[in-house]
Amino acid sequence: MDHREIEERDIALFYLRGQLSAEERDAFEEHFVDCRECLDRIELLKGLRSGLKQVAVENAARAGTASWGWREWLIRLNSWQQAAFALGLVAAIAVVIALPLLRMSGELGAARRAAAAWEMRYHSEQETSAKLLAEMAANQSFAGATIFPLVAARSAEGPPVNRIVVSRSIPWIVFSLEGGSQPGFQSYRAILKDSAGATVWQTESLSPMRDSFAVVLPSRLIKNGIYMLTLEGAKPGSRALPVNHYSFRASIKQ
Repeated sequence: MDHREIEERDIALFYLRGQLSAEERDAFEEHFVDCRECLDRIELLKGLRSGLKQVAVENAARAGTASWGWREWLIRLNSWQQAAFALGLVAAIAVVIALPLLRMSGELGAARRAAAAWEMRYHSEQETSAKLLAEMAANQSFAGATIFPLVAARSAEGPPVNRIVVSRSIPWIVFSLEGGSQPGFQSYRAILKDSAGATVWQTESLSPMRDSFAVVLPSRLIKNGIYMLTLEGAKPGSRALPVNHYSFRASIKQ
């Protein structure tokens, strides 16, 4: 076994691991007796292995000491200190559990308030519709008209806020406009325009009915499409100004 082969195969490492055959071991031992380089290689590898073992032992000892230190600290506490520690731990766990529940409770409260607001609004619209029906029942011309409550849009832009289905068998329809009168306006009017901006219907001298307006028009004027109904108010000596916008999409039922 020559020195070049020993270096290429790293025979010294396999020798220390005990992974050489008996024949290879004997040949290597005969070689390194007279080879200073191989002896140095063997000593270096032995030192590395010993150092790694020592590091592993020290790490294990530190881990065991830390674990035992925690348990020992807890055992050394007197009874009231242990009780206080336990109560603090339980309180911390309770806070972790309670926070999501509190958030859920807040969201549930908000949902309930929104539902209550919508319920009040629904009852208000139903009451207004009932009054409109009673008035139209007294007027035979509008008997059997369909009432559509319309919710005001935030602006004249954007998608339609309301949806209605108009039956051709009903000659008249009534739009019940939420919002009511505004202070300072002397008179009101409503203008209905289609998606192209063309005026379809206009009515003057509207009077507020509690917190809404009623706009009556022939159902034949409404076709499939999007409309914008604008409520305008006029102050003494000034031109009419927009009060509310009511956008809706209409579908026709034959």
